[in-house]
Parts: sequence; C-alpha cells; structure tokens
Amino acid sequence: MFSKIATRNQSLITAQSYMRFSIPTKSLMSHLKELGINQKEADVIYNPSVAQLYEYAMLPEHMESPDPSVGPSSVTETGALCCSSGTRTGRVPKDKRIVLDDETRDRVHWGAVNIPCSPESFSFNKTRAVDFLNMRKRIFVID
Repeated sequence: MFSKIATRNQSLITAQSYMRFSIPTKSLMSHLKELGINQKEADVIYNPSVAQLYEYAMLPEHMESPDPSVGPSSVTETGALCCSSGTRTGRVPKDKRIVLDDETRDRVHWGAVNIPCSPESFSFNKTRAVDFLNMRKRIFVID
C-alpha cells in the first residue's frame, strides 16, 4: 500500500520546488552557534510556510524509512498532509522535567506533571539534544 501512495505522490514533486526553502537570518545563525548547533545556513529551514512544509514532506528522501513501521507521507483527498510516524507515536507528558533550583523551588507546583530534575541532568540532556540536532541533515526553526 505504501509504495502505491509514494508513487502517486512522486508526481506532486517538481524539479523547481525541490529545495526552495526559507533562508535563516544572520542573527538566527549566530544564536544557533551560541547554543552549540553547528548547521550550515543551507541546512536550517527558517519559518517555513505551510506550502514549504508540504514540499519538504513530499521530497523523495522522505518516502522511505529504515523503520518498516513508518510509511511515506501523502496528501489526502481533502488536501491534508498525512505522515506516518510508525510505532513511536504520541507525546509522553510524564517526560516533562523542570530544573529544581533556588528560582523554581517555591514557584512551581511539583508533582506528577511538574517533575524536578537537577541542573546536572538538564546539562546532560541539553548536550544530548544539541548533539542530535548537529547530526541531522536539516533542522527547522520556527519563531
């Protein structure tokens, strides 16, 4: 089924629309560098329009995944973008963490939703997130 959808959607992609995305500002690139994110300007998609996001989702490189549970993107009869994320779907609210420090200790309602983490844990996870972003072919920034 997925191969039929991918073949049909291939016709939606034109050579002209391939890679016509928004250019990031010098200020944004400077800010990303301060955060440790070292992407090239051409690999940062900045404030893309809905049409640009559709174009990106329909690129041939997104029609196959190493995860067999992930199907290709498609456009439905109503014009909605349909993306399959495979078996890893949804969001996990219990994964939310807030740094417990002098500023937050008495200002946050701690409990099942607002779970504390140490500054060291935050630093470790931030490093992991920056490393992950630096390994991506492209990143999207929407502000």
